[in-house]
Amino acid sequence: MTKQEQIYADINAALQSELSAPSDSLSGLQADVDAGNQVAEHRIWSKIFAFASYVLDQLFRKHKAEVEAYVNAPKLYGMRWIQEMALKYQHGNSLNYIDGVYVYENPVDPLLRYCSISMSGKNVLVKAAKDGPTPLVQSEKDGLTSYLEKVLYPGTHFTVVSQAADMISYDITVYRDPVVMDSAGGLVAEPSVKPVEEAIRQFIENLPFDSVFNRNSFIDAIQSAEGVQDVTIERLQYKYGSLPYTDVGREVTSMAGYYQRNNCVIDYNVS
Repeated sequence: MTKQEQIYADINAALQSELSAPSDSLSGLQADVDAGNQVAEHRIWSKIFAFASYVLDQLFRKHKAEVEAYVNAPKLYGMRWIQEMALKYQHGNSLNYIDGVYVYENPVDPLLRYCSISMSGKNVLVKAAKDGPTPLVQSEKDGLTSYLEKVLYPGTHFTVVSQAADMISYDITVYRDPVVMDSAGGLVAEPSVKPVEEAIRQFIENLPFDSVFNRNSFIDAIQSAEGVQDVTIERLQYKYGSLPYTDVGREVTSMAGYYQRNNCVIDYNVS
């Protein structure tokens, strides 16, 4: 029972108690009314009033939810709306134009798991990836492009980007607590558990799609690992596509939208 339902039940119970009628079932109340008991008639009306108030409240609640859903919905042809439309793409499923909207013939699971929308000059940049994340193959990318050409506003200039992950490479020195962590980075109590490597893995994998890689946040993630006393970064670089590695300054934004580790070294020392 919801809080509002409980309030109506309490109102009804209070009215019944005030009238001090002996019967509570509708059939019993009807029998009392037929017998000329006016108190029973008042109790019936109290039930009708409580139920009508409850129904009216539910209608107001439904109307409020519909209005809020409409207000919070992505604005037509805005960036959130474009992202929502892209995430609905279903590869290999026929798209039909019916009653002014495009609908799929036989709905299947959408292809995209990740998608971001940004502007590059006057061009809409659509970064997309499948579950994993992994990039789209060329046929999937072509299909998504064709789909967006149909559903977006005529004349919208856009580019679909879906490529292999940007690479993060590093050489770091971790100063460990020898009571907690061994020289190989494993916990003394459980050598198979390597908290620094796990902290780095989780940090990279939990970065939101198309977000920035922040140098200080990366260091904080390492320092929060069990057994770590301090950390120094000897080398921290990134690259995308066939371009060479570049040093990470304060932060970098992924061109692919996500990252993977490559050529990474961790040295463990005692303070």
